[in-house]
Order: sequence, then C-alpha cells, then structure tokens
Amino acid sequence: MGIKADFIAAERFIDRLRPADRQKLHRICGEIQAAETELLNQAGPAMDRCINGCEGICCRNVQLGAIIGVWDLVYILTAAPDYRERMAACLAKEVPLFAADCIFLANGVGPCILPATARAEVCLTTFCSSTDVIAPEIRQVKRKFYKLGWFIASRKPRMAWDSLLRLLRRWLKNP
Repeated sequence: MGIKADFIAAERFIDRLRPADRQKLHRICGEIQAAETELLNQAGPAMDRCINGCEGICCRNVQLGAIIGVWDLVYILTAAPDYRERMAACLAKEVPLFAADCIFLANGVGPCILPATARAEVCLTTFCSSTDVIAPEIRQVKRKFYKLGWFIASRKPRMAWDSLLRLLRRWLKNP
C-alpha cells in the first residue's frame, strides 16, 4: 500500500484532534526535536562518516513503508507543516510494491528534503558505523517517538467517540 495511506491517516489524525490534544502533540513534537538536535550535536563524526563514507546508501533501494510510518508522518507534519506540499508531491512518485530510492531525496539523489530535526525516527537513529558514543541520545530520540506513538494510540478511541457523537447529532437534527 505504501506510505500514501499513512500520510492521509496522519493528516486525518492531526485534523481531528481536539485543541488541547493538538497542543499536547506540539509539545511532544518539540521534545522529539530537542532530542534530535542533541543527537545531531553529539553525532557529528558518525554523520560525517555517513555523508562522506557511504554517501547515503541507506536511502537507496528501500521499502519506504518499513522506514516511515504514521507516527513519523504525524511528527513531520506537526514539526514542519510547511513541508506538507513538498511531501505530497514526492508521494505522487511513490511505487509502493517495489524497493526504490527514498522519495524524499531532492531530485531523486539527495540530500533529504526534510529538515534535519523533522525526520523519521529510523532516518535519524540508524548509522552505518558504531553508535556506542551516541547510544544515550539515540535512546532518548526513540523514547520520545514511543511517547508520540502512545499519544496517537490513546487518542484514537476518543476520536472514534467524537465521530460517533457527530453522526448522532446529525441524525437527530435530520432524522
């Protein structure tokens, strides 16, 4: 199915949030961005090896759905809403049944079109070399994404209830 469906689900999730939940989502995404910033600050040598050594091979010949999920898309759309249109344009090029280069690479070759602190969890926590030195920072990013996942999962029943109430009100208004 690819990540187009996940992208639509992420947009729908964000649109249906109550105002207080939307504020909490922004707070959680801010925590993720702070953790990602700290990881990037500590990961300088590892990032240099990735950029200069393997030259982004981890972005080539991938099943994007295995790397980027709904949690990631909710995060990216919340942390970097200005990138929504660019992402949607990239999704139009997706071929979900086959491995291909990441659709978020500029001009199909790179670098990534997404800002450094608004990327998918796997994209920021996977390195082609030893991560012992930055293991605490990687764990922190993963914890914050887990918190986001828990937030999303805990809001779905409430959203279903809100939808049911809207339908019931409509039906009572126009039986």
